Amino acid sequence: MSQKETKVNLEDNIQRVNQEFQKFFYFTLLIPIIIFIASLFSPIKVSFLLLIIFTVVTIVINIIEFVLNSKKYRSNRRIQIFLMYFSTLSLSVMVTGFALLNFVPIFIIFVLPPLVSCVYLNRHLVNWSSAFAYILMIISVWFRSHDIYMVSKSTMKPFSQLMTFIYLTSGFTIESVFAYLVAIALSSRSTKILRDFKTTLDKKTQFNNQLEESKALLIESEEKRRSYNNRIQQNHFKIISFVAEVLGSHDLFTGNHIAHTRAFVVIIAEQMQKDGHYADILTDEMIQLYSTAAFMHDIGKVHVPEGILNKSEKFTPEEFELMKTHPAEGLKLLNYLPKIDDGKFNEIAKEMAYSHHEKWDGTGYPQGLVGEEIPLSARIMAAADVLDALISQRLYKQPMTIDDAMNVFRDNSGSHFEPCIVESVLNCRDKIEYMNREFKRKESSSNESDKEWWQNFHKPLNEKGGEI
Repeated sequence: MSQKETKVNLEDNIQRVNQEFQKFFYFTLLIPIIIFIASLFSPIKVSFLLLIIFTVVTIVINIIEFVLNSKKYRSNRRIQIFLMYFSTLSLSVMVTGFALLNFVPIFIIFVLPPLVSCVYLNRHLVNWSSAFAYILMIISVWFRSHDIYMVSKSTMKPFSQLMTFIYLTSGFTIESVFAYLVAIALSSRSTKILRDFKTTLDKKTQFNNQLEESKALLIESEEKRRSYNNRIQQNHFKIISFVAEVLGSHDLFTGNHIAHTRAFVVIIAEQMQKDGHYADILTDEMIQLYSTAAFMHDIGKVHVPEGILNKSEKFTPEEFELMKTHPAEGLKLLNYLPKIDDGKFNEIAKEMAYSHHEKWDGTGYPQGLVGEEIPLSARIMAAADVLDALISQRLYKQPMTIDDAMNVFRDNSGSHFEPCIVESVLNCRDKIEYMNREFKRKESSSNESDKEWWQNFHKPLNEKGGEI
C-alpha cells in the first residue's frame, strides 16, 4: 500500500471520528444541568462559578464542533485535522472540569483523553494529547492539593500545600507515563492493523481487477471463437446450398423443391414448438439445424437417371423401384460428408435423407419404420416434402389448392403422418399459404421458361430414341 493511499484512508477515519465526537459533545450540554440538580440534593458543594465557566466552555465547544463538522468544511483536510486536535483537547478540558468539580478522580484526566485519541490512529495526536492532559492534571492537582491541605490542617499534622502538590504529582506522573505508553502501543497497533487490512484489501482488489481482465479476455476470446464458428457455419451453409443447386440442375423442379421444403420444415417445426409438441427437442438451435439439413434430403436423386426424374407420365413399377432407391443413395453419399461441428448436423441430414419417405403407420420405405421409430427430423421432413409436392407445379401435374392440401393432411393423420404434426400443419395454414404465394410470384416466369427449355432439349433425343 502506498503512502498516498494510507494517507487518504487515515483522513477518512479522521472525518468519521470527528463526527462521532460531535455527537458526544451534544450530550455534554446536559451535564451542567445534571450537576446543578445533583448538587441540590447532595452534601457535596459545587462551585457555582466553576459550573458557569464549565457551561460556557461546553456551549462554545459544541458551536465550534457543529460549524466545523458541517458539509461546508467536511471535505477540507486542514480543518478536519484541526478539529481532530480541538476535539481531543476539548475532551481533556471537560474531564479536567469534572475533576475540579469533584465529580471524577484526577487520574481520569491523563488516562481518558490519550486513550480516546487512539481512535484517530495518529501517534502525533497521542503525544500532544498526553502532554496537554498531563499539564491539565498538574493544574487540577494544585487545586486539589489546596483542598487536601485545608482538611489535613484541621484534623492532623498538616503538610504544606507545596509538599502535598509534589507528593500527588509524583504519583500521578508515574501513572500518566504508563497511560501514555499504553496509548502509544494501542495507536501503533491499530494503525498497523489498518495498514495490513488495507494491504490485504488492495491485494484482493488487484486480484479482482486481474480476474476481471481475465474475464474480459475470455469473453473477447469467446466472441472471436463464435465469430470464427459463425463464419465456418456460413461457409458450410454456402457449400450445402451449392450442392443443392447442383442437384437442382439434375431435376427440373428439384431446385425449387429444396428451397420450398426447407422453408416449410421451419414453419412446421416452429408451429410444433409453439403448440408444445416435443418442446424439449425442438429448440431454436435444433430447428436451425433442421432448416439447413433439409437442403440434403433429396441428394440421393443424383443417382437417379434424369429421364425418370423428369418423366411427365406415371412411373412404371420398375421406374418407381428405381426412384425409391434415392433415400439409401442419399445416406451413402452423406456418409462421405466430413463432420460438421460436433457431427449433429451430419446425423440429422442422414435421418432426413434416409427416412423422409417413411410413414407413421409403417407402410413407407425404405425400412418400413413405425411411429416414433422414425426420427422426428424425418417425420417433419416428410410432411414438408408432401406439402410441397401437393401445392407445387410438376411436369405431370398442376398445383393443388391450399385447402385441398389441408384435407389431404387431415385424411392421412395417423397413417402417413403423426397426428401432432398434422395438427401443427393445419394451425400454420396461413403461413404456408403466404409462403406458397411468394414462391409462385418469384418462380412463375422461371418455371415456364425452364419447362420450355427442358422440353425443347429432350424432344430431339426422344425422337431419335436417344437415352435420357
